[in-house]
Amino acid sequence: MMNNLLEDKNIVAKILNKLSKLCNIPNSGFLAGGAVANTLLNMKYGEDYPINDLDIFREGDAPETLHTPLRTNKLIIQEGYGGAEINYDHGSNYRIIEVSRDGLLNFITITKVYDRENRRDYQYILNGFDFNCCQVGIDLSNNQIYYTEDFVKFLNTQQLEVTALYTPAHTAIRLFKKKDELNCYCNIEKCMELLSQPLIGDIRKYIIGLHFAFYFSHKYKDMFIKYYSEIKQYFKLVTFFDDKKYMWKLMNDIHFPSIENENKIDKSHAVNWLCPSRSVPPERLKQWSKYNDIMWTLSPILYNTTDNDICGTLETNNNVMGSIYSPLSFMNAYNITNGNLNKRILSKYKMVLDNGDWTKIIALLNSNFCNCDFTEKHITLIENSIKEFGFITSNILKYNLTLQESYNLCKDIYRIVLKDGEWITPLIDQSMKENNVLVKPTYDILYGSINILKEKMSKPLIKPIEIIGNLELPLNIIVKEIVSETEMNWAGNKLKNCINDPSQSYKEKIKGGKVKLFVITTDSSCSALELHFSDNNLSYVEKYLLSSCNENPTRYHRIIADIIINEVNADLLLSQYENKIKMYKDISMLNRGLLVDTKDSNKKFQVKTGDTPRTQLEEINWVDTL
Repeated sequence: MMNNLLEDKNIVAKILNKLSKLCNIPNSGFLAGGAVANTLLNMKYGEDYPINDLDIFREGDAPETLHTPLRTNKLIIQEGYGGAEINYDHGSNYRIIEVSRDGLLNFITITKVYDRENRRDYQYILNGFDFNCCQVGIDLSNNQIYYTEDFVKFLNTQQLEVTALYTPAHTAIRLFKKKDELNCYCNIEKCMELLSQPLIGDIRKYIIGLHFAFYFSHKYKDMFIKYYSEIKQYFKLVTFFDDKKYMWKLMNDIHFPSIENENKIDKSHAVNWLCPSRSVPPERLKQWSKYNDIMWTLSPILYNTTDNDICGTLETNNNVMGSIYSPLSFMNAYNITNGNLNKRILSKYKMVLDNGDWTKIIALLNSNFCNCDFTEKHITLIENSIKEFGFITSNILKYNLTLQESYNLCKDIYRIVLKDGEWITPLIDQSMKENNVLVKPTYDILYGSINILKEKMSKPLIKPIEIIGNLELPLNIIVKEIVSETEMNWAGNKLKNCINDPSQSYKEKIKGGKVKLFVITTDSSCSALELHFSDNNLSYVEKYLLSSCNENPTRYHRIIADIIINEVNADLLLSQYENKIKMYKDISMLNRGLLVDTKDSNKKFQVKTGDTPRTQLEEINWVDTL
């Protein structure tokens, strides 16, 4: 038995030598999964492990529409109008596009990933595998082997564990197949309880987006039947049509609660199921029926209620996971609540769960976050920083920072803001987005990047209105005209609106001079005023006045906005009259110049030689007689 099998410098050659006896292995792609793993098990323990096929992953271009789940080991939090939104880190994920077969070779085409970490390896693929027994592979182009810590643990203990929840129904069925083939130990009860959670209807109705895939076809249905005697106590098979109808009802219960809640009428009462808003449209029923005998899913039987430790009460979020329903948060919450972490890390997690809100979310999305030394003081500073600067959360996750490193980042950001002012925060965010993810942000790195962005983005797009800087207003009122990209980013972040959204073309609108933007800041509120040139180009008219998150402004801000509009239009009118006066004066001066160089050549008005010159009055009278 070899204890350091993976450290053998010839291990790749030995694996490929064994597998090449089964079929011709290509020279490119990523050979990963059961074939490589089972070969290593055979080499370590000397027993025979089945090799059903050789899975080779290849990158390709994704079609416009794709409904397979994104598999990743990273999620990020982005600031939206109404608060934080969870999205995938698009530098570390993939989707399966198609699968094709050629004898024992199973070619799996995945979306081509833009790797902003400058790592052109296939490590990211392993993070999407649902079992620890499969997380190993070989890059056939350079014969480099890759594996995860979970696989090393399995290789040494032969304990099968679930490592990803992207396809919970598939994984629940495959678990019995893997356990049978590998003859290994598995805590079936814990795994079935975990895999049941995302399949419970009361949780599924809160899951939004392509985080999970719930439906499978004939291959997994046949596998379900094969292992029916073992799986029947945990799950039942449900047709696509029946599941869709069930989920339709649950989803409509959120938006159109049953009349039972108010009048104590039974849910089966006709007033409920005849409600047009709750009934499934006939065209949708027809569409669902096409998938009968084609698609199925699993419905939990034994573990059919939410795990109070993991999910708790959905209405109160009194649980570990809160409302962050993703494959990563499920796995991390499960590991925390089921003692899969050592005592030191568990105590760190408990401190964050008891004292944090945003830090709690980050800890569930980044399993490395709590692997450091910190105190409640660190948690408090990060929480306050995130409330003030929402972009911090996405960058903590992007750079895979620990809580201690996040604390240092927050202090550096405060230091920069104290030096340059609040307007600098969009440049801090942009510099972190553009910098290499492998180089963790420090004060010097950030400030160097910011200075470059300052020069690039702070140039005025148009000359600001001078009157704005001379408004006589109370000291607590600050009015700023937005005239540069830097100021646009600052305004959009501060107000949580679309001012800094490139698709809204505010840069071009401001540069063209037809749109004026002003940010009004007072002690307790902030709003944006947008003015457009009127059709007759004689005045500015209000497009909107909105506060943070596009909410209605206070009356105080309404009065300030009216002052700005009238002062700007008064200044515009004055400048228009001054321009007209100048124009008339210029024309007059031009004509005076022409007069000097022009001869009076009309003979009717020529004075004959010898005539007595007429006076000016006589000249006028003489002209009038003509």
